[in-house]
Amino acid sequence: MHTPLIPALIVLLLIGLLGTVFLLSEDDGDQLVTIIYIGEEGDFGFLDSSFRGLQRAQEEFGFTIREIQIQKEPDSDPVMSPDGIRSDLVLILGGMMNEYAEEVQQQYPDTPIILIDAAEPVHGQNSRSVSFDMSGASYLAGILAANMTQTGVIGVIGVEDAPVIHSYTGGFVAGVYRDQPDIRVITTYLADDAAGYTMPEEAGVITRRMYDKGADLVFVVAGGSGSGAIRAAEALPGMHIIGVDADQSVLSPDTVVASVVKNLDEVVYHEVADVFRGSFSPGTARIGLEKGGTAIIVNPEFSYLKPFIESRYDEAVAMEADNSKNQS
Repeated sequence: MHTPLIPALIVLLLIGLLGTVFLLSEDDGDQLVTIIYIGEEGDFGFLDSSFRGLQRAQEEFGFTIREIQIQKEPDSDPVMSPDGIRSDLVLILGGMMNEYAEEVQQQYPDTPIILIDAAEPVHGQNSRSVSFDMSGASYLAGILAANMTQTGVIGVIGVEDAPVIHSYTGGFVAGVYRDQPDIRVITTYLADDAAGYTMPEEAGVITRRMYDKGADLVFVVAGGSGSGAIRAAEALPGMHIIGVDADQSVLSPDTVVASVVKNLDEVVYHEVADVFRGSFSPGTARIGLEKGGTAIIVNPEFSYLKPFIESRYDEAVAMEADNSKNQS
């Protein structure tokens, strides 16, 4: 008896049209997601928010999570676990991991790779790069800062002088100067590389130095290092902080005025869920204020500022769109 050829041909044709097809482990108990990152959990920001999204997906799909903290385990296999279990998905966090993600996708072309907060697109039919346009939300933060400062001096602390940080700082400074062109903005970077994400003591030193130069508000784009800036600001009369990544007012309600956030929990959840629903789409995605990928959260203690910021939302969306056109 001959096996019908038509169904097989249809399957082959669909594979040819759709590109690479990734097959997940049939047994839910064997499904594994490896998450790879730099830094420490408990940052009240980027990592904690990302893990919330991953854990939400885990509750729904029942996979096992394997963690690799790359600065502590640089030689760990990104796909194969020590027990010989192959990952169904590798989730890599942070733009500083771009080169690493390229190496992983080349080494394991049959495993889906997702890079969250990509600095550059990762190439390969197994890869998806998700980046955030932070300029719009940061523009609103700059407007807020310009209308809060009493001294006319504002500080900016960045992890490093890199494009992924410029998306914040460029938008912020544009917002400051849009409302108060005579304000002085002092910008300092913590390091020449990703080490700046884990330097809270240095962030505190820089915050105090900026205060001594007259700054009464600092925009801190520094990952886990931001906690050091917040602690330092608590001891400086009249000093306020605008944080990033997640609502950081919980760390210091009297000091953190607002936070420019990536809605990482939502983004990570949906990206991982797409893989387990069979709708993984290689390529790139860039999301910002208009699509809900970013936002500015005003501390409830400063709720009187919220209507003013909301009144400038459309302006920020338009600025972000113009910025995107100029970069394309």
